[in-house]
Amino acid sequence: MGMSERDLVFFSYRHDKDGERWLKALRSMLEPYVLDQQLITWSDHDIRTGEQWHGRIQSAIERTRVAVLLVNQAFFGSTYIRQHELPRLVEDARAGHLTLVVVVVGFVDRGLMDAHGLSAFQATDSPDRPMNGLRGSNLDKALVAAAIKVREAYVAVCERGTVAAPMAHALRRGDAPALLPFETAPGPLLGVPQYDGTRFVARPDDIAVLREILVRGTELALGVTSAGPGLGLHGMGGMRKSVLALALCHDDAVRRTFTDGIAWVALGQTPDLLAVQNRLLRLLDSQTQPAETLAEASMRLRQTLQDRRALLVVDDVWDAEHALGLDVGQGRSRLLMTTRDATVLSLAGARIYSLQRLPQALARDLIALRARCGVRELPPEADEIIEHTRGLPLALALAGAQVADGVSWTTLVDELRQGHVDFLDHAYGSIYASLGRSVNALGTRHCERYLDLAVLPEDEAVPMTVVAPLWQLRGNLSAAQTEQLLVRLDRKALLTLTDNGAGRTVALHDLQLDFVRWRASIQPRSIGRCSTPTGPPKEPRRKAAGGPCCLQTPPISGRNWRCIYPPPV
Repeated sequence: MGMSERDLVFFSYRHDKDGERWLKALRSMLEPYVLDQQLITWSDHDIRTGEQWHGRIQSAIERTRVAVLLVNQAFFGSTYIRQHELPRLVEDARAGHLTLVVVVVGFVDRGLMDAHGLSAFQATDSPDRPMNGLRGSNLDKALVAAAIKVREAYVAVCERGTVAAPMAHALRRGDAPALLPFETAPGPLLGVPQYDGTRFVARPDDIAVLREILVRGTELALGVTSAGPGLGLHGMGGMRKSVLALALCHDDAVRRTFTDGIAWVALGQTPDLLAVQNRLLRLLDSQTQPAETLAEASMRLRQTLQDRRALLVVDDVWDAEHALGLDVGQGRSRLLMTTRDATVLSLAGARIYSLQRLPQALARDLIALRARCGVRELPPEADEIIEHTRGLPLALALAGAQVADGVSWTTLVDELRQGHVDFLDHAYGSIYASLGRSVNALGTRHCERYLDLAVLPEDEAVPMTVVAPLWQLRGNLSAAQTEQLLVRLDRKALLTLTDNGAGRTVALHDLQLDFVRWRASIQPRSIGRCSTPTGPPKEPRRKAAGGPCCLQTPPISGRNWRCIYPPPV
């Protein structure tokens, strides 16, 4: 990960009373810069209960732009620092990935500094004048000077033009009051999909920053997009932006902040904007009557939200005009959007938060989770798969699911290598290669049933009871066989099967839907076998006149599924 993707000030210190004292003192001196949104600080105090602390620390190091080392003799007596923190920080600093700031807080053997490579990096003050020998105003002066050096090191990257300040993307500052969580019951979830944290690897650092912006920030609109260094496309699909937004919606602090509720709608490429606005109105007020025009709906939404603490989440925005049509947050309400295209957020005047590729530690956690093995059991091939898939969560989930299904790590690496030859020119090559391998392994009958799902609507979960008659018609599957196959496809990360309490629902990620529609459009359905296509679609999905990309039949809506395909011959 290059410095342009790094945004943290990371503290490395000895876990004892003295180390805690200096950590607290220096962080307090940096707090004004944090509140001014000039930098983000991180220490292991930011690890929440129940999280894997080693993985969190390693992920934070991968995001570190400036590493602050609180050095004294006891610092070098920490086994964890010597084995897991210091070598990596020094190596990354030598490679130009981060800046090391050495703060000498106590006397230390210079030989230890030399042995661990720290003598090459300038300390904030002479090792002969450590901070623990200062008192009163002299100590305050030294702490402020150290804080200034940390800030200057952080900002120097921006001034070289390699990266913007982490919070400097805000386009709508200061026109809304900051919010704080109430010590009350969490606000209701209105149309928010279920979130199963055991099925996804969380991005705790991103969640922490976004939570802070939503709870304490003064922007009315916030947008989550994804930057893809090395991927060739800003706003890359498959980064799990929607999953991150879902995790935020289910976060306790966020829910206790928006006590009047969190409402969720999804747009897609060609939404019926008036229908979406009316859905929001119904979610916020079940007794309301539908609006007849976009202007009326926008006005009523603003009136409804005027005195409420509510969060509106608009998922999968493709057009800035659609975003503006739902930009109704005011006062104590907020708007959160997800999109592949950061330009949409800029035109909508939203603060932009860009997701980066998964840090190596989280990528290993994800592939291990899907492969159903421990992280320590991962072979060297796993790191090669992470490199092949470029750290995209969706591609990693697919790869891990294939291993869990019995494919050897070596075979998967070989096939991904071959897949990248076939899909070299495509922005989503790693995902299409993984999807192709997974779909081909289904076998002819199940492969064809999976392609039947090309008629599902985008950005919408449908009841399993809608898929059952479709598969009964196309493949003579019983309801029980339909459920068994859907469970199998879910385990292979080819779709998402969710139990919402009222029954199971089926949904495809938009890249999965792209792939299925493309395969369905070129598949010789009468031959009765699933063959491997020769190449991927050359562009991400764009809606064609007369129907979805690749298909001239409309997606399932209501009860029109019987019109999609003729009965099998």
